[in-house]
Amino acid sequence: MMRPGGRLVISHPLGRLFIAQLRSSVPFPLDDFPADRQEAGKLFNPYGFQVAGVVDEKKLYILLLAKT
Repeated sequence: MMRPGGRLVISHPLGRLFIAQLRSSVPFPLDDFPADRQEAGKLFNPYGFQVAGVVDEKKLYILLLAKT
C-alpha cells in the first residue's frame, strides 16, 4: 500500500534491552528486532523494501526501510 520511494521507520526509544526484559513479564512471544542490515533485509526484502539504515544502540533502535 506504499508507493515506490516511500519510507517506513521502525523506532523504539528504549531499544533491544527493553524487549529482552519485557519477555519475562508478558504471556505471549516477542520477536527481537533485526540485528543488522542483512537480517532486516531477509525479513523485509520479500515485501518490496530495501534497508536504508539501522541504528542499534543500547537505548535506541531505528530501522529505516525504503519501498522499491
